[in-house]
Amino acid sequence: MELRFHKFKTTPPVKIPIISFKGKKKGKVCFISGGIHGDELNGMMLVKRFIEDFEKRGLEKNMIGELIVMPILNVSGFVNGQRRAKPDGLDLNRAFPGKKSGTFSQQFAKELFSKFISRADFAIDCHDAGTHSALVPHTRVGDEGTEKLGKIFGTEIIIKREGKKGMMALEAFKKFGIPLITVEIGGAKHIYEDQLRDSIKGIKNLMRTYGMLSGKPEKTRGQKVLTDRYGVKSQATGIIELNLELGKRVHKGDVVGKIYHPHLFREHTLVAPLCGMIFSIHDHQIVKKGRVMYSILEMKECHGKPCSEKDFGELQDESLQHVVM
Repeated sequence: MELRFHKFKTTPPVKIPIISFKGKKKGKVCFISGGIHGDELNGMMLVKRFIEDFEKRGLEKNMIGELIVMPILNVSGFVNGQRRAKPDGLDLNRAFPGKKSGTFSQQFAKELFSKFISRADFAIDCHDAGTHSALVPHTRVGDEGTEKLGKIFGTEIIIKREGKKGMMALEAFKKFGIPLITVEIGGAKHIYEDQLRDSIKGIKNLMRTYGMLSGKPEKTRGQKVLTDRYGVKSQATGIIELNLELGKRVHKGDVVGKIYHPHLFREHTLVAPLCGMIFSIHDHQIVKKGRVMYSILEMKECHGKPCSEKDFGELQDESLQHVVM
């Protein structure tokens, strides 16, 4: 099955694959999607891996209700290697609930909402960090209903946010009262197999909670609901070498790597500005001025107070001298 969507007469229709599973008994409807951003590979691969696991284990035979899966929403973004939709250059995840006479993305969003998401009892949208960075696995939630789903899904970290206007998750709840959680894993155009396997369990946890699959959801101990992350930015374009691992803890003052600015012939040691968990890492070893090199989720039980951004700790290495020619 596929969704054929046509906006411009001069271009061929956009074809979106749809996989549907129907149980023998009526029950809840779950909607799962990936690839709303064309450069987020792990979101697409999570949907693929889940379908493969679902079929391999024959879960449809005993499933109750209906499962609607769309492995990729932003086909034009993916084939052109970009985050945004190609026809109008818009972020598809800011186009909801959509408009009948709007841009390509707005019309597509309206079609998606009216034909599929409006039918769901709950939904899961799968993402990653995009082209430059990788993220620790987590769910992003808004209202109390989605926070509950985030906890059931089972990631150690749950990020609570208000959301931005036009987001599928925000607008699905506002328009239809449907809880939609965002799952974030990995990024930087690398596939994170361990994170994918854990996230397949998370999807099954939610389906079990809604009575679609037999069994009880697996519980995760020590979950944390957080709101803020502290991004450490590069003060100048440079080459970075980070001694960091996603999900690991650091303490304020820890040496976490170094950055070399060849155009200045300077090297600096990078020092953690606060205590917490490494939430994201810039995966490319060249980093532009002002871009976040890594980010930390502050843990309140750790010692030390947060630093201001200007004090984040590029400590100059005296082994290199500034040469003026």
